[in-house]
Amino acid sequence: MKLSFAVYLVFVLSVISNKSLAKFDSLAFQKYQEIECSLVLIKNDNDILPLKKLETLDIISLSLSSQLNEFHNRVNSYKEARNIKGELSGLELEENLIILAVNSHDSPSESQVEDFKNLVSERSDLGVVLLVNSLQWLAEQKDIYALSDAIIYLPISQSLSYDLATQGVFGGIGITGKLTEDEKVVIPDITTYMTEPIQRLKYTLPEEVGIHSDSLDIGIETIVQEGLDSMAYPSCQVLVAKDGKVIFQKSYGYHTYDKKQAVTNTDIYDLASVTKV
Repeated sequence: MKLSFAVYLVFVLSVISNKSLAKFDSLAFQKYQEIECSLVLIKNDNDILPLKKLETLDIISLSLSSQLNEFHNRVNSYKEARNIKGELSGLELEENLIILAVNSHDSPSESQVEDFKNLVSERSDLGVVLLVNSLQWLAEQKDIYALSDAIIYLPISQSLSYDLATQGVFGGIGITGKLTEDEKVVIPDITTYMTEPIQRLKYTLPEEVGIHSDSLDIGIETIVQEGLDSMAYPSCQVLVAKDGKVIFQKSYGYHTYDKKQAVTNTDIYDLASVTKV
């Protein structure tokens, strides 16, 4: 939705003090790096990944789970998409690319799997990218394996894994993981591929550029809240990026002062009179 009465704030950090390197959340960043390095691209027909020429793609993001909000949100960070969760029966497909996220721990039903196969098999011009956290599940779903143009395997099954895998789909990060010898046995003759990041934003932790997450969050929150409390604006969006890496993105407040609809990161603001700042 396009907003007229609000402020859109963009902070671009070009110089980071070495003092900010102290006391950052190293454990969280180590986990982030571990997951990023673990992603494995096990199918990439016609080098479909990373996705190129986004203006030619109409994307639908599907998840056979209601717990993958991070996945859907991240898809929309790169390209506005239709987001469908859970049951796929009766779904009419108008898009030309599907990004499907499967969490095998949620035990996708047979009907969900059949609905997906029926949906895809009807369209020869359709691109299919699959994010899956279980090689065993994939080995049992030979039809889905065959119908997919690209498959990213997520050995560490967390919500962040789906976020980072989606970034790999769009080229915000490269995919460089390799299968273990035990994993290679699950699907015979499996091949792995690697990709390089392209000129797209990466969404990461502030610690990657030497900034403490808590310090950044508290500092921004204080400034934004002053504006909201004084009714300088009903809402705002704040995005902090450095060296092509988005390290903070958050929306505050409501579309209007009557507080009926909260602002989201995908809302669009009119941007005017910026030279006055």
